[in-house]
Amino acid sequence: MIYKLRNGYRVRAVRLASGATEFETKNQERETISTVVLEGSEADGLRNALFVEDAIRFGEVFGSGRAG
Repeated sequence: MIYKLRNGYRVRAVRLASGATEFETKNQERETISTVVLEGSEADGLRNALFVEDAIRFGEVFGSGRAG
């Protein structure tokens, strides 16, 4: 899964054979700036935070700007 962030970064989350998740962060130029491997609740927490951040960005880009 690729999460797009408001600062232009993208984070790719890949489930590894071991069950852990690798998170690779790329900047606006698509250069890898960080790679971490997390397991269990740490991976779940980061995945959830990235989902929320991507949803906020999506709303800002594609939302109508009107409530209700």
